Amino acid sequence: MSNVNMGPSEKSRLFDAMKDYGLRLRRSRGNHLQVLRGDEVLCNLPGDTNGSDWRGWANALGELRRKSGFEWRPKQPRKRREPSMA
Repeated sequence: MSNVNMGPSEKSRLFDAMKDYGLRLRRSRGNHLQVLRGDEVLCNLPGDTNGSDWRGWANALGELRRKSGFEWRPKQPRKRREPSMA
């Protein structure tokens, strides 16, 4: 995941996908969002004020993928180019 651009509409789609996957969101004391499965905290998401912090989002989504199997925008298979017959 090279560049994660998390604008407001992208965040709402992500949060809806998390809820559909069975994860819960909760606000921590430090005003960050925590992602929970049951009572277990899986990861903390970066604060709402800085959607341009793409590295923080990439790290949080990677941690979430490792701990729960949740894939946000799974990687698409690369298209193979046909060899040219020049």
